[in-house]
Amino acid sequence: MSTWPELRIHVARLLDPRRDFSPAAAELADVPQGQIDVDVLVVATDDLSITGAQVRPQEPVVVKGTVTAGHDGLAFRGFVVSRLFAECRRCLDDVEQQISVAVNVILVPEELVEDTDATEIDVYPIDGDWIDLGAVVRTELMLALPPAAVCDGECGGPAAGIATGPEADDDDETPRIDPRWAKLSEVTFETE
Repeated sequence: MSTWPELRIHVARLLDPRRDFSPAAAELADVPQGQIDVDVLVVATDDLSITGAQVRPQEPVVVKGTVTAGHDGLAFRGFVVSRLFAECRRCLDDVEQQISVAVNVILVPEELVEDTDATEIDVYPIDGDWIDLGAVVRTELMLALPPAAVCDGECGGPAAGIATGPEADDDDETPRIDPRWAKLSEVTFETE
C-alpha cells in the first residue's frame, strides 16, 4: 500500500502489453505516444527526517512533473517542493527553508529492475499497470535533507556577546569563553 495513494498512478495507456522491454528490442520497439501530467499536493509523513533535519509531518509536499513512455520503460521528470526544518549547526537557531528537488527517474517492470543498467538515473518498478511515485518522492526528499543545516552561509556561530575566541577589549586580549563550554575548563586529568 502506498504512503500517498494520490501518487499511485495508472499508466496502462502508456504501456503496450505486447511490448518487449529488453535492451535488444529497444531499437525496434514502437514507443507508445502520450504522457501523463502529475500535479499533486500531499502531506508529509512522520518518517521524513535525518540527523535533525526534517520535513515535518503534515507539511505540504508538491509533486509536479510528467510521466512519459520510452524505450527503457517509463520516465518521470519533474520536481518535489516542500519545507525543511532543522537546527543550525553553528548558532543553534531554528532553520526553515524551502526545499526543491529535481527528479529524473525511470520505471521498468518489476522483474527487470535488478537487470537495468542505469548508472546516473534511479530505477523504480512498474507494478502491472501502476506506478507508485510515493517511493520516488520519499527517497528524493530524504536525499535532499542536509546532514548539518546552516541558517545562513555567513553564520559565524553563537550570537555576539558569547564569543569563543580572543577579542580585543581595549588592551585586554583574554579569550572569552562560551558559557555553554565553561565547565570544560574545570576538567583536569591525572598525569603520572
